[in-house]
Order: sequence, then structure tokens, then C-alpha cells
Amino acid sequence: MSGPPPSGPSLLREITRRNRRALAASSGLLVLWAAGEAAVPMLIGLAIDHGVAGGDLRELLAWLAALAVTFLLLSFGYRFGARIADRVLNHETHRLRVLVGEHAISPTGSTAARSPGGLVSLATTDTDVAASFVGTVARSLAAACGVAAGAAYLLLVDWPLGLLVLVAVPASLAAVRALSAPMTAASEEQTAAMAAVSSRAADLMRGLRALKGIGGETVAAEAYRADGDRATAAGLRVGAQSAAIEAIQTTVAGLLLAAVAAVAGWRVIDGALTVGECVAVLGLVAYLAEPLSEVSELVEDVARSRASARRIETALRAGPLTADGPVGELPPRPEVRIGRLPLPGLAPLEAVVRPGELVAVTCEEQALGHALVAAFAGETGAEGIHLGGVARSDVTAVRAPTLLTVSPAAAEVLHGTVASNIAPAGTVDPTVVADAAIDDLLDGHPDGLDRPVSASGTDLSGGQRQRLALARALASTAPVLVLHEPTGAVDAVTEARIAAALRRRHDEDPDRTTIVVTTSAALLGVVDRVLVVRRDAPAVSGEHAELLRQDDAYARLVRR
Repeated sequence: MSGPPPSGPSLLREITRRNRRALAASSGLLVLWAAGEAAVPMLIGLAIDHGVAGGDLRELLAWLAALAVTFLLLSFGYRFGARIADRVLNHETHRLRVLVGEHAISPTGSTAARSPGGLVSLATTDTDVAASFVGTVARSLAAACGVAAGAAYLLLVDWPLGLLVLVAVPASLAAVRALSAPMTAASEEQTAAMAAVSSRAADLMRGLRALKGIGGETVAAEAYRADGDRATAAGLRVGAQSAAIEAIQTTVAGLLLAAVAAVAGWRVIDGALTVGECVAVLGLVAYLAEPLSEVSELVEDVARSRASARRIETALRAGPLTADGPVGELPPRPEVRIGRLPLPGLAPLEAVVRPGELVAVTCEEQALGHALVAAFAGETGAEGIHLGGVARSDVTAVRAPTLLTVSPAAAEVLHGTVASNIAPAGTVDPTVVADAAIDDLLDGHPDGLDRPVSASGTDLSGGQRQRLALARALASTAPVLVLHEPTGAVDAVTEARIAAALRRRHDEDPDRTTIVVTTSAALLGVVDRVLVVRRDAPAVSGEHAELLRQDDAYARLVRR
């Protein structure tokens, strides 16, 4: 789709326009099916009147042949009409999912306020409902034609009886739908309860290790059980109401058919109807309920499609999370300048990191470190970071990964394997595995680097997740590397090993600039110099050992 994403209604119009030929073919075939369904009871009635009642075998065989041809045509119409509609549905659903997926993983990101679960719902349920608009229109058009054919026959044969049927059938459907309104609310309650259970389960799986560590698994299990009980109760209510509605619907349909049969029988005795016409009327009464229901649900189905299309449009129109402005040529080894960060009371840092330096930034407050990393990532405060004289906010999102790799403290682990998490599009360098100290993920595991990893790394410890993210950062080839607390969840021995590896890698690749935002004494001890950032004082720069001797506040910060 070229140009800006369309609004909800125009998205549906575009789907219809793009598939107008398929829609015309599907609608025509489904109309053939619906007209055939309506014609079946009429042909049976004619066969009875002209063949059975008249005792004419040839006439009977002719009408039976017409009935067979009608069955053949309606079967052909439904089979291929529904197949075309399903093909359009699948193609359009896939197309919309690709649009949503591309927008969600675009280099610039998106400011759409949606959780991962919300994006999954948008890319599955909403795309399916929006794309089903074409099928809804085709089926409703066919149903309307079937109703029109049946109504025309009833009014031509016996207009008083036809009028009674055309009033009684919609009235009975409306009554049943009115009675089913409470079930809609119960279904929504059940859906919300099931969503709460799923959310609780996801949280438990994500935080299971932490819960075990603090002895909170019993409380968490009780909360999950309570959510499950509520979902079960809501499901039972929906089941009971559904059974009651089905019983009422069957009863109403039976009473309606009995009433129409009584009136039609009286009309046969009165001579206004033939036996065949009476049979045709009863058959049409049984048939009309379904297409009338389809037509009556058209507005509701279209409203659901419009709502889903509007939600998709809202997500697609959401602005970029990171800036993506024009930028000229940048040097292969850019100098890094850190200026003003958007935090109250914080003076401009006015710090310069020369190409090829290994520098640590120690922040007195966690908020300062998070703001600095967010600025490097191109988010809040990106205009305060300059790479080779160009503001980070002006570096295009597509170009940024070739210049800069940022590994936040809460780096995500993706579903896949150890290898796919380290180098999604390449081969894993064995030195990266050793330097990030992820050997314990591989030792003793038969799959080695192909060891499966679950989404968010729920089957890994916090330290393993952190080291896997560190390995991914070390494997990048960008000339500037920013690490945020890369050893915050590992033991002291592993931390010292990673610190030594960082120093060695930097000595072997002096062209790479590495900035480590940390308060780890092990990491601070191996860098070229340390930049100390405080909110109420100018930034201070120096060697780690020198700062320990001269700055008591710094010593307390790194030793706590």
C-alpha cells in the first residue's frame, strides 16, 4: 500500500476495490447458491402438484430432473463462491498482518501505546476481522437475494399467508436476539477473565525464578487459581445461557413452523392453496430463518470490521519512536560528544569520547544512566548526543545500526536459539561466546549453539539472559558500542572475566569506541578513563584509581 495508511472505512473500501473482481465472482456464485436453496421447496411443491397429484410420471421425472440440476448448481455456487471468499480473506489477512508487522519492527519503531500482547491481538484477531468484510458483504448479498426470492414466491402464491410468514419469521429472530443480549455480556466477561488468566500465567512464567527466590510462589499460585476460578465460573454461565438460548430458539422455530403449518393447512382445505404449494410454504419458512439472520447481522458484522480496521489504522498512523531525519556522510570512526540531557537540574555534560577510547560513565543516579542510554538509542534526549559532528537525532534509523550498537540493561532475549540471539544473520564468533562468558549455556547441552531459547528467556537465569545480550552486542561490527550495566546480574568471578575480556577485545580492535555506563568496580578498573555524572555538579573525568583517591563520593558510589 503506497502513501499514508488509510482510515478504517477507507481501508475497507480499498480492500473491496482491490478485490472487486473476486468479490463480484464470489457474490454471483453465492447468489446462485442462495437462489437455488430458495428454489428447492418451490420445485418440490411443483413436483407434488404436477407429478404426484396429477399422476403424470413424465411430469414428475421432469420436475425431479429440474430439482437435481438445482442441487448441482447450488452446490457448485456455494463451493466455489465460498472458496473465492476464503482466498480473499486469507490473502487480505496476510497482507494486513505484514503491514502491522513491518510497522512494529520498523527501524524507527512506533509510539503506538500497545503492549506486545496488544500487538499480537492486532496482528491476528483485528486483521482477520477487518479482512472478513469482503466475505460478509458477499454472504449478505446472497442472503438478501434468497430472502427476496422466497418472499416473492410467498406473496404470489398467497399474499396473506406470505405476509404472515414475512412478519413472523423476522419477529421471532428479533425476539431470540433480544433474549441473547445477556449472553453477549457474559461472553465479554468470560473473554476478560480468560485474558486475565493468560496474563497472569505469562507473568508467572516470566518471574518464576524471582518468585521462588523470595518464596512468593504460594501467593502467586493462589492468585492464579482465583483468576482461573473466575474464568471457569464465567464459562459455565456462558454455557448455561447458550444452552438456554438454543432451547428457546428451537422452541420458537418449532412453534412458528406449527403455526404456519396450521394456517397453510386451513388454506389448503379452503382451496386457496394446493398441497404442493403448502409444502413449498413450509419449506420456505424453514429456509428463510438463516438468510434473514445473515442479513440482520450485516450491520453488526460491518461495525466489527470497521472497528478492527480503525484499530489497525491507528497503529499504522502512530508516529516513529526514534527520529529519522536526513544526514550526510559520517566518518567511519566518529567522535562522540555528550551534551545536554533532558533532565531537570542537570547541566550540559560537555564530554568528548575520542575515537578508539574505552570509557566508562558512572552516574550518581540510575535515572541519569537510563537517560544517557535512551539518548544514545535515539529516543529521549537524542539531540544531546553527537556522532562525528551530527546529532544522534539526525542519524537515520536505517543508518544508525551501522554506526552505533546500544545494549540496554534490560536487553530482550528472543525466541529461537543461542546462535540466533547472538548473530541472527551470520555465524557466531567463538571468541564472543568466551568473552561474554556464556559457556555454561552450551556446556553439556547436546545442541550447543543451537540450544533452544524461549521467548524473553524464561528458561534462562537473569545472569544468562544478560550475558546472552552482551554476546549479541559484542558480535556487532558498529564502530561505537554502548553497554549499560552489562554485568549487573553476574557473580564477581564472572564479572572480572568479562571485564578482562572487554579490555582485551578493545586492545585487539583499537578502532572501536566503547562506552560502558556502569558502577561496577571491575569494569571501571579496566577502562581508559571514567566520566562521573552528578545532577548537582559538573561532570568529572579521570582514571579509576585516581578518582578513588581524590573523590570520596565516587569511592562510596562504586564500593556500595
